[in-house]
Amino acid sequence: MFLMLLRLPYLALSSVFTLIRLWPLSEKDKDAEILVLRHQLAVLQRQAGKPTLTWPDRAVLAALLHQLPRWKLRRLHLLVSPDTVLRWHRDLLRRRHAQESRPKRPGRARTVRSIRALVLRLVDENPGWGYRRVHSQAQAIVAIDFFETRTLTGARLTVLAAIEHATRRIRIHGATARPTAQWVTQVGRNLAMDLQDSGVRVKYLIRDRDARYPAALDALLAHEGIETVKTGSACHA
Repeated sequence: MFLMLLRLPYLALSSVFTLIRLWPLSEKDKDAEILVLRHQLAVLQRQAGKPTLTWPDRAVLAALLHQLPRWKLRRLHLLVSPDTVLRWHRDLLRRRHAQESRPKRPGRARTVRSIRALVLRLVDENPGWGYRRVHSQAQAIVAIDFFETRTLTGARLTVLAAIEHATRRIRIHGATARPTAQWVTQVGRNLAMDLQDSGVRVKYLIRDRDARYPAALDALLAHEGIETVKTGSACHA
């Protein structure tokens, strides 16, 4: 495993040196080299079986190829199919996010303050409700929050995610490099329509006081019968 971890930076460094070597070449020389490499690859594929690629090999190929559209990938003479390259890219991002999201300490996470405040509010406003009645109100609660992700090329994207507190289902309606007020409002509109189509009746939406939330979002939610409950500070909900 240690040798495989060393192999990834080695392959990345080798790719950088290869790129430096290609800079002085003319387009004609590059085209000739590509044709030679393609022919050699075709010969090797006829003589050998399907090659086994390690995960560092997959990481390098995914990083180099993921920006190309699918129709361009299909024109390349690759060892694997374009769909496989795209799946590698998704798997690498999923693995990295899973590692970053792993709890730092064992046990169940503490209930967010905004949730506790909302539960106490429901109890105060409905003194006749018992525990089960209060607990069932989780079906009417959705929380939203921004988080950032990076592609393998280092591009930073902002995602606005929503989570249903009853089912823990997460809904994501897009990502953008520029989270404008119009984009955030449109995501809220898509979320409201998605919840309605799924038959989920939401009464409360919890969010922090991030300046990226426009007033138009709260107005849109209020029109849909959803009350916005804000946390005390601009922190992750």
